[in-house]
Amino acid sequence: SIASTFVKGKDYGAGFEFDMGLINTPFDLPNFRCENGQAEAHVRIGWYRSVANIYHAFASNVFADELAATAKKDALQFRLDMIGKDRIIESNSPFKQDTKRLKNVLNIAAKNAHWGETLPKGHGMGLAVHYSFYTYTASVIEVSVINNKLKVHNIHTALDCGLAVNTNTVKSQFEGAAVFGLSLSFYGKITAKNGAIEQSNFDDYKMLRMPELPNIDVEIVQSNNPATGVGEPGVPVIAPALINAIFNATRKRYRSLPLSDFDLV
Repeated sequence: SIASTFVKGKDYGAGFEFDMGLINTPFDLPNFRCENGQAEAHVRIGWYRSVANIYHAFASNVFADELAATAKKDALQFRLDMIGKDRIIESNSPFKQDTKRLKNVLNIAAKNAHWGETLPKGHGMGLAVHYSFYTYTASVIEVSVINNKLKVHNIHTALDCGLAVNTNTVKSQFEGAAVFGLSLSFYGKITAKNGAIEQSNFDDYKMLRMPELPNIDVEIVQSNNPATGVGEPGVPVIAPALINAIFNATRKRYRSLPLSDFDLV
């Protein structure tokens, strides 16, 4: 928990962390149970872009894909079925999650990516959808894995952030979020030795380089709803969409990151 930075001995997740994509899941489930395991923080923890939404979106979207594959169902339709009928999810927030808007961005991203069309051998597409900072976001990623080497070709993202005043800034935020999300998926790892973090700068903590960048397409849903967040909601969908794309290209499922641990990049 981030609270461990401020409270000594705080080794259980704080309540607000579970509001970030876990207990407000859009899936229409008749029963829901959430357990909080003890996890001691051995180093000081700082804020990360999109905070707890990163791992909640990863878990829910990758597991949803595993369920779809097991059921032999299309991953897009499976998501739409899991979200269910149009409804407003009640919460203490002034912004109520609207599943119709969530399904809309998912359908737009899939349409822009030509979801369902036949791809070349060794290619695969994966998708993810998430609601964070009151914004609805979906991404579809196309990859190829040839000779065990991963290449990301395209990212199609759709978002509904309510009224978008400066669309250039919104688009830039989501393009940057795609690069950030790929960087953490490929290389996001630090190690400690003798009580100190070993990485000190970008020479030994790798980030995505320009030759590794895919084409990034961003569509903003036109809306007169109240304006919501754009700085962080683009990140959580990237890693799970990538993992799901790799599975569809290789039939191999990766449940941990970074992918550099598996010599894919």
